Amino acid sequence: MRSISALTKTFKQRCVLSLQGKLWLDWLDDFVKLLEAGLPIMESLNLSIEIGQHQRGFKAIQRRLEGVSRRLEAGQALDQAFLLDKEPWPEPIEIAFRCAPQAGDLAVMLRRHLDHWCEYSNAKSQTLKSMVYPCVVLMLVILAWVLLESNTSGFDTGHTRPQPQADSAWKLEDWLLALGAGLGTTGLLFQQFLKSGKTRKRSLKPQGWRPATAWYYSHFFFEIGSGLDAGLDLLHCLRQSNCRPRRVGLGQHRALKELTEFSARMERAVRHGHNLHAAFQECGAPPFLLRQSAVAERTGNLANCFILASKVFELEARKRQTRLNATLAPATLAIAAGFLVYAFQSTLSPLYSQLGQF
Repeated sequence: MRSISALTKTFKQRCVLSLQGKLWLDWLDDFVKLLEAGLPIMESLNLSIEIGQHQRGFKAIQRRLEGVSRRLEAGQALDQAFLLDKEPWPEPIEIAFRCAPQAGDLAVMLRRHLDHWCEYSNAKSQTLKSMVYPCVVLMLVILAWVLLESNTSGFDTGHTRPQPQADSAWKLEDWLLALGAGLGTTGLLFQQFLKSGKTRKRSLKPQGWRPATAWYYSHFFFEIGSGLDAGLDLLHCLRQSNCRPRRVGLGQHRALKELTEFSARMERAVRHGHNLHAAFQECGAPPFLLRQSAVAERTGNLANCFILASKVFELEARKRQTRLNATLAPATLAIAAGFLVYAFQSTLSPLYSQLGQF
């Protein structure tokens, strides 16, 4: 019972965080604009809270930001004032203020974080919008099938003669066909699993077809690059990225495990005295990262290497989203046509054959 209640509490927290994600980004946008206008941090924070009070659902955000304001007044640094909160922050807010620079232009850094997370939010909303039409089509087809079955069931029971042997029983060829399809699917999945395992050993790259996986890789490298750009050392950024509790979606645990192992191997390699290029090479980084790490060592700008990797994986996520949007509608129509054909064969076709017997 305790485990069920804990899972329910975690699910509710994730739902609340996802529903309030847009409000958090709107508040961060107001906060950054006030900083860019030249206002101090405390005044920008308090004024952004006043601006957001008129939005619906802002009360929970207001309470947490007021706690941050009190900790700032008590002398805490900006990152500590946010991270000392007991409740989990939304991932954009947590990463942005974990990588907040102790010195330098805070508004520029937060603007970069805001643009990155706004791009991700817009891409996710576009993916959800593209799935609305296929889901509606499938639901209508299934509903039509159910209504057709319910309307013709009475006719079938009243006008059909009892069969000595059920027609719905599978024949030998049906069982062989189903067995062959199952074995073929299992073989393809096993081959893909072996291929993905070899790929993981050879190079670090997002597997599968989902845009969310590539976005997850983009967030990972963006966090490390932002920390380096804020003046933190590489070991601290790797340790912070590896130890930070992450909220992953359904099916993203393999990517989480892969990136956690990559971060741990990178940290060990750097501790053993390897330079960035040698550490990437030992951890199986993709070729473009090896080339950029060599350039970063010559220029001394290590942050640019990780920011570029984040941009590359972002482009991969956008390509996946484009392919998904292009194939989702035709695939849905094909599945809907299959449902209609099966509904016709299972309900209307037997009725037509019975009408010919009268």
